[in-house]
Amino acid sequence: VREAFYEIGRSLAELLERKLYGSLGYASFGEMLTAREIMSVAQAFKFIEVARKFTRDKALLLGPEKAYALARYSARTKEEDDPESYLTRGFPLGGKRKPVEDVSLREILEATRTAVSRQKGEHGVSERARKDAEADAAKVEAWLRKEDATDAKVSLFFRRGTWQLRIAGPAHQLARAAK
Repeated sequence: VREAFYEIGRSLAELLERKLYGSLGYASFGEMLTAREIMSVAQAFKFIEVARKFTRDKALLLGPEKAYALARYSARTKEEDDPESYLTRGFPLGGKRKPVEDVSLREILEATRTAVSRQKGEHGVSERARKDAEADAAKVEAWLRKEDATDAKVSLFFRRGTWQLRIAGPAHQLARAAK
């Protein structure tokens, strides 16, 4: 897996983007992964993200976890950096840029948490925004159940300084609910 994760990510991205899981008889990408016992959905999306954001050579140089952490930092912060640029320009740490090979995975994850909390002001403000978003997600789920979209799932994620909702479920139920 240490060397094959990039190709796995590219293949999974193609299955997902072209909805090829449907031709294999599955209603969703996650259902296919689970039924075929390939890997967890979370791990699959990590590999996909790395394959989308990095060239093969740079991804292999970093490894799957560090490459994903850099992609996540770029996606969750106001920095408009291309995650690959950290390899040439260094990673922003402590007000300076430090060579990526000298930065640990833990430091990248901590820098991501710190940067995200600073984007919206103090921690209390960010925590309130998260709780408000969770309440909104619960309202959307309740509405979907009321509209008989009982298999629909609502998930919450943070991207580029704002909380967002992702709704997934059987197309026929969501289409019916949207009418």
